[in-house]
Parts: sequence; structure tokens; C-alpha cells
Amino acid sequence: MPRAAVLLAVADRRDMAMSALWRVAGKTPLGLKELAALAQDSRATQAQRDRALEILGNAMDMRGAGQSPEAARTAYPLWFPICDPVLRSGKPGPAFERCLTPVAFAYADDREQAAQVAKWLAANPDAEAKIRFLGRLEGLWAKAVDTEPAVRVELAHADPRVKQAAEKTLDRIRPAWREAGARQERTATAGAAPGATKATPAPGAPGADGAALYGAVRDGDVAKVKKLVTRANVAQPVKFPQMQGIPPVPLVVAVNYCGIPQVPAAKLAEIVAYLVSVGADPDGKDNTGDNLLDRAKYTCPPEVMKALAG
Repeated sequence: MPRAAVLLAVADRRDMAMSALWRVAGKTPLGLKELAALAQDSRATQAQRDRALEILGNAMDMRGAGQSPEAARTAYPLWFPICDPVLRSGKPGPAFERCLTPVAFAYADDREQAAQVAKWLAANPDAEAKIRFLGRLEGLWAKAVDTEPAVRVELAHADPRVKQAAEKTLDRIRPAWREAGARQERTATAGAAPGATKATPAPGAPGADGAALYGAVRDGDVAKVKKLVTRANVAQPVKFPQMQGIPPVPLVVAVNYCGIPQVPAAKLAEIVAYLVSVGADPDGKDNTGDNLLDRAKYTCPPEVMKALAG
């Protein structure tokens, strides 16, 4: 590989050297800096520059056997400065695709990948590019939930294809985005600042008794829930010493009972409505990072969904 890297600078040996580097892409960091230089070298042919960039992108792929984390870590900071301008302002075409394709495996964390794609979505004015980025976010599902604000902006795009793609993406990454938006509008119409009705954890306030709360929700005992949960502790995790990790907040406890036949939907909806009225955040996340409204869209009866959406 060191010899192949040197030969990248020799015009009549360049293609042979890239063939060798192609076969070991992702298995070694050797030759990656030279490939990045070649990808930007005006003395090389366009085909050679394209090939060098393609190999550099492949070096970030950690999915195959024998792939090297060191190679991926070396390749990314070499690849990003070359491809960021293309994805930020370019139009779909061969160069755009060569940069977009490796994005699927350039980030170990899909949430990080989604955040970067959202930045390109916001920056790139081209409608076709926006549609490609929206499709990528749609494919990331719940991992792209935090990109909702960037996707919502595209609902106002002049091109109806972009608007349609944005709606499709929101349907996948935030199934309850319409309900969440309607709730925010009602709050604004009522004159309250966004989030003003949400309770914040009160310093020193003990959480509700977890075992008792689970039992009260299971039995549909609204009166008991009201005794256990108040505005002072509705944002606090319940007390449940037997549970590993951080116990859920009361609203998560209630939503967890959605779909269980023993719990009457009307009673569960009444419990949820009470918890929301004292400051529980229906647009918050559970312990796994899933949005409660989105979960409810799939698992809860309409009465409970209505209570959550306010």
C-alpha cells in the first residue's frame, strides 16, 4: 500500500495504484491521504478524481469483514471537506451521488447522520437535492426524530414535490406530527408561551410511589392517581427501587398500559388527561428515547390519543 500510494502521483501508474487501493478500501488507513489529494488534483483526469473520491468514501464503510476502525476514522475528515460543499450546494448528478452514497455508513450513530443530513437539507436550495435528503431522513425513521423542525420548514417549499416529500418523511419519523403541531397551535392561540404548561422537576420533590401508581393505572383508579401524582412530582421519575435504571415518569407509566384489554380506554384517557393537565409533557420522550405522542399513535386507543393531544 505505501508503494501504491506513491504511484498515485505518477500519471501513467495512477490507475494501477487505484486498483490496488480499491481492493483494500477500509482495511487500512494507508494511502487515504494521497487519495484525498488526488481527488482534488486538477492535473488528474475527472475520471481519476472521481475514482479516488469513491475509494475514499468506501474506506468509511465498517460493515464488511476485516474493515478497520482506524481507516474509517482517517477517511472521514479527509472525505468531509471534499463532499460537504457538494452536498450543501450541489445538484443531484454523478458527483452528488458519489458524496451522498457513503453517508449511509460514514456515521456510527444514525442520529448523528440524521443531524448532518438535516443541515444539508436546510442549506441546499435545489429541490431535487432536498427530495434526496428527505428520503434519506425518512429511511432513518425514529433516529431522525430530532430533525423534525428542519423537515417542517420544507412544508412551505414552493415546489409541491418537496412539500409532499416532507409530509411523507414526517409521517415516518414523527407519526403524530400533525397532532403535535395542532397542540402547539392551540397553546399559542390561548396566549401561553410554548411549553409554559409543562411542569419541571421540583428540586427535592419525591417521585410518586411506582408500585402504587402502576396498580392505580391498571385498575383505572383516577382518584388514586390524583393522590399519587401532582404538579410537584408529575415530571419526576416514579419511585421504584426494584426497577433497574431510571424509572419512567408517570405519563410514560400510563401510556405503557395502552393496548392492554384489562384497562378501560375511557379510564386510561381520563388518567392521561389529568396528568397532562398538571404539566406532564405528551410531546416528551420515554426512557428509550421514543416520543410519547408517536408511540400513542400506534398503540393507544383514540380516546387516549385525544387526551394526550389536548
